[in-house]
Amino acid sequence: MNQDEDEDMWQIIEDLSDWAIRFFRRFMEILPILEKKTESHASKTRSLIVVYRKFHSFICQSSPILLNKYADILYNYIEDNVQKFPSKYLSEIIQPLNMAASGIMTKKMIPLMKDKLLSKLKTPKTEEYSKKPLYSLIQKSSISKEFDYYELSTTNKETLLWMLNILEDLVTYTSPAILDHSTDIELIIFHTLIHDEHAVFEKSVIVLHKLLLSLLSIYPTNLGSLDPADLTKEEFLNIYRKIGKPIKKNIQLKWHQPNKQEKAYALSLFNLLYQTNLDAIKQDYLQGFQSKELNYQFLSQLIDDMHLKMLETVRIERVEIGRSLFLAYFTFLGLSQRIPYAKTAILSDIQKNFEERFCFEELGNVREELCEFVKRFLDFACTKSYIADPTISKTIVDLAAGTFGEDEQ
Repeated sequence: MNQDEDEDMWQIIEDLSDWAIRFFRRFMEILPILEKKTESHASKTRSLIVVYRKFHSFICQSSPILLNKYADILYNYIEDNVQKFPSKYLSEIIQPLNMAASGIMTKKMIPLMKDKLLSKLKTPKTEEYSKKPLYSLIQKSSISKEFDYYELSTTNKETLLWMLNILEDLVTYTSPAILDHSTDIELIIFHTLIHDEHAVFEKSVIVLHKLLLSLLSIYPTNLGSLDPADLTKEEFLNIYRKIGKPIKKNIQLKWHQPNKQEKAYALSLFNLLYQTNLDAIKQDYLQGFQSKELNYQFLSQLIDDMHLKMLETVRIERVEIGRSLFLAYFTFLGLSQRIPYAKTAILSDIQKNFEERFCFEELGNVREELCEFVKRFLDFACTKSYIADPTISKTIVDLAAGTFGEDEQ
């Protein structure tokens, strides 16, 4: 390459970088229009973007400098905008950015989410929070002392759901970088867990579920057809000569595999939000309970009570139990891929060998104990008429199915 070609090449690189930034910024500018619910005024631009929804190749093959600039543009967008519905196009941007630059994304975005969602208090709100479902469980967490000194900046349902949708994307594919922000994430999740709106509570549980999956799942982190970091300086300077030509090198995928810190953090969340959670239900409701024989007369009376809405259950207890079970179920789902089946199913030698290498020995009794819990709780729920509550009834069925590997993941 002579001097003129060298100068031309750097100009090409600069022009391509400028184009990439302009394209990314322009897309973020029109994002509020694309996210409108109505399809009646869809433009040709919208149709084009729908076809090109996958940003993986565009983002994964960008340089670290460009990735940092993309993250800055995304930061400004989230800081300046509050939508009132899920952002499917934003997900297509955030998740590949997480894969390509998880450290940059978590460092910029998680503090922003905390600033948008939480406000620091001078005096704790212990008395008010103590009346909320799941507060007693949160008090057993590592952030219990800090928890009472924060409150949600907004209680608006739509705003919270939009922000939690973004947080769900931000914790996806960002491990182990996400570990540096575990306290902030827990503060956000735990405060939305005690929100009065059930939809906000459910969304915060989904965020937790995605966090657990990101911590423990194995997934590829370089989905581009070319990794700039693998090129020598000479190859990079001559890359324009190869545009449109097939790559000669074999593409080697890089994989996320959980390290010791990720495993330890996931297990600590599991012990609190699943194990301690179910232990509290056993202590508060199942201890000393004597089940009744589920004969025809009893079931007939139960059905009549359900239809006539003559249930004597206290609403606050139903909410507490329903939320506790729902939280336990999705926490279980987050680790279910690592929970052995050895004590609840007959396994082949190949399956046993796989479990020994892939599953966590610490969770060896979880499925067996869950099976026993579901049986006892079902007797209790039918006898006390809690089974009429739709959240409780559906979640206990889901837990029973999850015991044997039938889940919605």
